[in-house]
Amino acid sequence: MKKIYYILLSLILLIPAAASAAGAASMSVPSSAENGSNVTAKVTVSGVAAWNVKITGSGATSGCSSVFADVTIDAKNTTKTFSVTCRATKEGTITFTATGDITSQDGANSAVSITKNVNIVKARERDTESRLSSLTIENKEIDFDKDTTNYTVEVDYKVESLNVNANALSDKARVTINNPEYLKFGENTITVVVTSESGAEKVYTINVLKKEPVLDEEDCVVPETPECTDINCECNNTPYIITIVLESIVLVSLLGYIIYDKKIKK
Repeated sequence: MKKIYYILLSLILLIPAAASAAGAASMSVPSSAENGSNVTAKVTVSGVAAWNVKITGSGATSGCSSVFADVTIDAKNTTKTFSVTCRATKEGTITFTATGDITSQDGANSAVSITKNVNIVKARERDTESRLSSLTIENKEIDFDKDTTNYTVEVDYKVESLNVNANALSDKARVTINNPEYLKFGENTITVVVTSESGAEKVYTINVLKKEPVLDEEDCVVPETPECTDINCECNNTPYIITIVLESIVLVSLLGYIIYDKKIKK
């Protein structure tokens, strides 16, 4: 019986202790970073209704520091994450510290004191490769060479646009294709810009010549495209003009006859 009593008493004593437990705080940082890069420290507080935390970075950096202080609107416990970012300025060590205090919804308060180190190493050389490994143009064959940056293709007047695909030689490079939405008659330019990891650029240029529509000598053939205007559609309209004139003469003659006939009958 005494054994059961002591067990129950222990449980009763543990309940208020658990209810008044304070919140917790932790910090995460990378183990290492390159010189010249940005380094971020994150502090997470959990089971808190109020907090006052200062995060500071010092050492192989120009320094960074921020204070985070607030309370929850409903005075209930929550979890929050705060971060500070320093830029590494030399090889060595950046030391991040988090200090302050946190308070849970039941008023339990605890101090925050955390220190973490980040090893700053020599920056590796950035990849300077800015060439393409492949370049393809829809329905066109080109003799592609990664060191050749200028290409020319011709398209029919009915072609409105061209799909261009390009892949960089380096997986660290970025490819940007500047392709007009609509090809106009005459000369058009498509550029493919390859930017290496180091920032070096190489531009590949595709000159696209869109042919003018072929117009016959008698009829004005207007292609089904918004680019066709009166200027684009120069042709011999003489047959149409003659036809219109002859039809006008016949119409006027007919009207004249009708009027003359009515006058005679009167």
